Amino acid sequence: MTPTITALAIALLVTVVPATAAAQTVARPGRAAALKKTSLFLSGAAAGLGVHESGHVLFGAILGGHPSVARIDYGPVPFFAIHHDDVTRRREFVISSAGFWMQHAGSEWLLSKRPHLKDERAPFAKGVLTFNIATSVQLSVLDLASSVGEVLGQKPKLEFAPARAGELARSALDVSKAKRVLGWSPQYQFQDGLRELVDWFKKEAR
Repeated sequence: MTPTITALAIALLVTVVPATAAAQTVARPGRAAALKKTSLFLSGAAAGLGVHESGHVLFGAILGGHPSVARIDYGPVPFFAIHHDDVTRRREFVISSAGFWMQHAGSEWLLSKRPHLKDERAPFAKGVLTFNIATSVQLSVLDLASSVGEVLGQKPKLEFAPARAGELARSALDVSKAKRVLGWSPQYQFQDGLRELVDWFKKEAR
C-alpha cells in the first residue's frame, strides 16, 4: 500500500545497518554508540512498518482481496507494493485503513505498557512508534486545488471524474497522541505552510 515508504525503510536497512556494524569496529566509542542507537531506531521503524503492512495483508485476506506482493523496479532501490483484487468500496476502505489501525493500535499498546517511554533510552521501541503530524483540519481535493491556485495566482484547470474504488470521501488525521506524548501541536495552518513552501521554491528556482 505504501511502496515509497516501504522502499525507503528497506534501503535504510540495507545501507545503514551494515555500514553501522562496520563503522563500530573502527569508530570512537561515542561514535559507535550513536551509530548503534541509530541502527536500533531504524530497525524499530522497520518493525513498525511491518505491523502497518501486515494490517493491509490481514484484512485483504479476510475480505477476499487475495493480497500479494509485487516487486517494483526503480533503479538500485528495492521497491515492492502490496496489491489485492478489486473489492467493493466499503471493503477497500477497510483494507486501505487497516495498516493505520494496526500501527496505531500497536503504538497505543506500547505506550500503555511503557507510559514513560519518552524518558527511557529505548531507541528500538521509539522507532516503532508512529505519530500523526498534521493540522487535523479537513480539506477536500477541490479545496486543495483552489488553495494552490490562489497561492500561485492562477486559476486551476479541474477535470472531474467518477470516484475510484475505495476512495475516501473525507479524511482528517488525529494529532491527539502527538500532543499527549510529545507535547507537539501544529504551528501552521495549511494555507500558511503552502504559501511559505511556494515562496521557498520560487526563491530557490532563481
